[in-house]
Amino acid sequence: MKSEALVVAAHPDDETLFFTSVFTVLYPGAADLCCVTDGNYEGRGQARMAQLHSAGQALGVPRIELLSLKDSFRERLPVEEVYEAVLNLIRSGGYKVVYTHSPHGEYGHIQHQDVSYAVHWAAAELGVPVFSPGAFSRNYTAHTLSSDQFSLKLDILSGIYRTELAGFWYQLPIGPVEVFQELDFVEVEEVYKYFRAGIPPENLNRYREVARFMSP
Repeated sequence: MKSEALVVAAHPDDETLFFTSVFTVLYPGAADLCCVTDGNYEGRGQARMAQLHSAGQALGVPRIELLSLKDSFRERLPVEEVYEAVLNLIRSGGYKVVYTHSPHGEYGHIQHQDVSYAVHWAAAELGVPVFSPGAFSRNYTAHTLSSDQFSLKLDILSGIYRTELAGFWYQLPIGPVEVFQELDFVEVEEVYKYFRAGIPPENLNRYREVARFMSP
């Protein structure tokens, strides 16, 4: 069966933290995954890739694509390279919809911001809708995991990714309800300029509430 959706995540574990409902509620068995980085921030890239594939199998992901770019908390990603790769993936896969990170990077991770910008850019070029975890928006759609689906999410995070999440799992949005929003690329670009160059956004619509935190 041809997959209908593509999830583009920055790192191993992001696919489970933010997009479990895409794989289990919205597009079970019909959502592919692209992981942008190599997961090698602490020199555990090989182990992290094994974890990613185990999580993908548990979530029923038909196909996992690896871009293998450098994983870092401090260094940004080459957004043009991510843009080109995702553009080609969407074209070749014929996906109807794409899911990726929020423009502010959920908890502020700069590589989440980079991926969000690059994916929204690529999808806008092709006219494909993009959804990201909802925050600072009154226009969102919520998807609730069943008891079994939520248990699966918890099993993956506390089991497969236990080592990686130790010490900060309690700071993450691990819940049975996942919220998504659809934003225009113009808005995503405005927010990205703020994080990259400190330029306050001026053209926000659905994401306008975030401007409260970005004013000079």
